Amino acid sequence: MSSRLYLLLTCLVTLPAWSQVEPSASGGPAPEDDPRMLTPPIISGTPYTSIPGSDLRQNVVTSAVSVNTAYLDNVLPGETGTPLADKTISVFPALTYLRSSPRQEENLNYSPGFTFYFPTSVLDGINQSAAGSFEGRLSPNATLDLQENFVRTSNVFDVSYPFSSGGLSGSTTTPIPAAIVPFVEQMRNVSNAALTYQFSRNGMIGGSGTSIEFRTPNQAGISGLFNSNGYGGSAFYSRRATRRQYLGIRYEYDWVSGFGGGTQVGSQTHSLLPFYTVFFSRTFSLSAAAGSAYTEITQPQQPTITRWNAIAVLSMGWQGEKGNLSSSFLRTAISGTGLIGAYNSVSANFASGWKLSRTWNANVSFTYQNIEPVAPLAIIIYQGGNSLMAQGALKRTWGERFAMEFGYQRLHQEFPKIAAIEADPDSDRVFLNATYSFKKSLGR
Repeated sequence: MSSRLYLLLTCLVTLPAWSQVEPSASGGPAPEDDPRMLTPPIISGTPYTSIPGSDLRQNVVTSAVSVNTAYLDNVLPGETGTPLADKTISVFPALTYLRSSPRQEENLNYSPGFTFYFPTSVLDGINQSAAGSFEGRLSPNATLDLQENFVRTSNVFDVSYPFSSGGLSGSTTTPIPAAIVPFVEQMRNVSNAALTYQFSRNGMIGGSGTSIEFRTPNQAGISGLFNSNGYGGSAFYSRRATRRQYLGIRYEYDWVSGFGGGTQVGSQTHSLLPFYTVFFSRTFSLSAAAGSAYTEITQPQQPTITRWNAIAVLSMGWQGEKGNLSSSFLRTAISGTGLIGAYNSVSANFASGWKLSRTWNANVSFTYQNIEPVAPLAIIIYQGGNSLMAQGALKRTWGERFAMEFGYQRLHQEFPKIAAIEADPDSDRVFLNATYSFKKSLGR
């Protein structure tokens, strides 16, 4: 992870001199004769924004400390006959760097976390999360987008993964892992680089590369879940049919190897996805796509299994001065992040945030996902399942430095044969979070 962050930081330092014009997804409404094309969300894969427009602050360094106290009704799922309730206190320092200009945007943040349980102190843990992104122009026609995200946690409720406040993606990427063990140590590292080139007034091509690593260091406590490595790439062609409407096609390749406990299964997926996107404005878009995926599954001393499956995406994102809204419906093929083999996933996702007044904000999010194996494998004891995650919170601010947030989170899962989930599949959490932050302007 450190080498990838070093590469990203190097690019952040050296690329400003290359940038020429405004990034495709920034700024206000496009003029009628704007020659620059936008990048449809299904191509970019970046999340829809989760911040109302009036809250955006450019060119700042923010330091913050959050103290969180919470009540959970089930901290040892799968280990006791009845749910065991507990209380937690967490402390999260954070440092964020944001610099944005008409030509590029840079964003870095790092946050360690310390969580203490009462009375189940055996679960006390240290969490870490780090993320970096860069978007800018290499030339008037070429845009580079770099992203790096790392999280290590033993309490998924205490970090942005998978209870994400970062917004839903408009692509085929599912917003959460299919199977979640809330209080077991896990690490996830995602790296992505994307390049787009506008070769004519109404034509654009591009491609991207991604790597994903998922680890659960304490395998003894999570029977049924597996580590994984994954790599992938994509290429697209996009055509601007009118000022607001885009048509195109996207090809994607993914390779994932799941392993653990002497078992290893590999999967390769090739997908072809024609798409349509309409931009009502730069901050309001609707995308639809439908296509097919070809999957190959390999396992030791067994013949290769091949399958064709349908995939589809319907997504929408809107950001206004007083609120934001994003939603998606996905039917796609997934592998890794705790599972072994390849699965068909169907999910419905929703996220929204609203500025109720100058000092009050509210947000809600919801995700439901159901998975079934692309092909049943004899070496796997479970054959799919489903998960539901929901969250709602109310936030009050005092000036620019102090804020308090109260919220509720719900996690429900049904995964037969995964011992760490099956016995007690439900977790409910009520939390109160206090944050003190200080912002320093970087100038223009």
